[in-house]
Amino acid sequence: MNLTTRIHNKKNNGAETARTRHDAFYAQYFEQLARHPEHPMEGRKVSIIACSPQSPVARATFLQSETLKRHGVSVRAIFSDLGTDGTLAEFGNAIAGLAAAADARDLVRWARHSCLREAHEQLILGTDMCWAGDCMRRPPGKCNSLDIFENEAPQVVRLAGHAFDAIWDLSEAVPLSRITTATVKPSAAYSIGHEGRMSAFSFLKKSERGNPASH
Repeated sequence: MNLTTRIHNKKNNGAETARTRHDAFYAQYFEQLARHPEHPMEGRKVSIIACSPQSPVARATFLQSETLKRHGVSVRAIFSDLGTDGTLAEFGNAIAGLAAAADARDLVRWARHSCLREAHEQLILGTDMCWAGDCMRRPPGKCNSLDIFENEAPQVVRLAGHAFDAIWDLSEAVPLSRITTATVKPSAAYSIGHEGRMSAFSFLKKSERGNPASH
């Protein structure tokens, strides 16, 4: 296990700084894929749990969509808040373009129930890389938030995958009117400048409890 980032202090946090860290993590992932072009399809999957399409982790993924496509990577995402200004449709269209003929509603779900807001934001890149953020009831990128990047951590990724699948099953389909629009309004948010599964649900919360600075 290679822990690349822990809790960031107040002056190093902020939404744009958080997105930059995700960009750097994606760069490591793409380097890994480039070194191993024979990487199996399981290693070419990305999953996201985020507060909304405007969360730094979702924005970073949206901005990396062309590179994701070149590497043959598919994306699924869960949001607790569907966001505003057409950003969900914009995000959905981008990741649908990564999977041949996929409907965006097959790739995005809505964690509508309030209890799911206790789940932590997370990003899984392939089979060895994982990021854990704060729980979705807190503003993404806020100061002193939980911010853990792990590389060469297949066991952590396995648990994170169980958590993602559990939340996916408990989440709802996104309303058609929110994921598809006749004209997607460009958003400033994207501008650059059953028991076994649920046992994994709290693995990120344990990390938070072990780091008082994250509160």
